[in-house]
Amino acid sequence: MVLKPTIDYTELTFVVNEMKAFDKKLKGRMERALRTRLGGVAKDMDREVASINPLPPLSGFRNPARGDTLDWDPIQTKILSRLSAGKGKAILLVHFEGSPNKRMFQISEFAGSRNNYTTPQGRAMIEQLEGRFKLVQGKGGRFGFRAFLNVQPKLVREAEKVINEFVDRFNSTRNL
Repeated sequence: MVLKPTIDYTELTFVVNEMKAFDKKLKGRMERALRTRLGGVAKDMDREVASINPLPPLSGFRNPARGDTLDWDPIQTKILSRLSAGKGKAILLVHFEGSPNKRMFQISEFAGSRNNYTTPQGRAMIEQLEGRFKLVQGKGGRFGFRAFLNVQPKLVREAEKVINEFVDRFNSTRNL
């Protein structure tokens, strides 16, 4: 089950606009607070992805001539905040990133979710991945998205706490 939290866009827009009118730097402080406080949740996702630690899905899945081993690499999760996002857009984004020369995570996370790859090698890779690590709900990622779904309730609770703290702080200073 995917939890789809919703925030009343008109209410959030009103709060952000009021904050900007009151103190132009307040919105930035709230975005930084969100990223900082949600850092622990990002670390939880990093640990969960690292615990999966799959083997390369195909033998020969590397190019040593390019110095590119494509091995599984440490993943870094980043949480990005966009409080001025438009209606129906996410105000928080979760971004999983591996190192540039080790692209196993990026390649295997969504392989086969958007197309079936027309080369025999691409189809073989997808079959191997599907045999070991199925896509979440047939379309989501295999590793990062699964980790995200496991910590999503905690992520939403923490984000709501931070936003409510800023709203309360703003209201208390505004009413003086």
